Amino acid sequence: MPGSAPRARNSLLPPRQRLDQAGHLLATLAGRTPAELTLQDVDLAELKLPADLPLSLPSELARQRPDVLEAESQLHAASANIGREACRTSSASG
Repeated sequence: MPGSAPRARNSLLPPRQRLDQAGHLLATLAGRTPAELTLQDVDLAELKLPADLPLSLPSELARQRPDVLEAESQLHAASANIGREACRTSSASG
């Protein structure tokens, strides 16, 4: 199975190395170098959820998700293909 060896090796990395890799990825996604990014230690026991959580995700936030944007783009492309095909078949038969 291609690609399974790197995945297996990656799963065996020590937790500190995985944390460092995640920090480097986060820095890259933030448009910074790993040296510029400072991560603060977080004590999970101190995290508190807001008292009033919304029952649903606001649509503005959902529309910003990359998977939603990609699905919307695919839908528009499929719709355009249907329109082109309809025009092509109607002009060919008419």
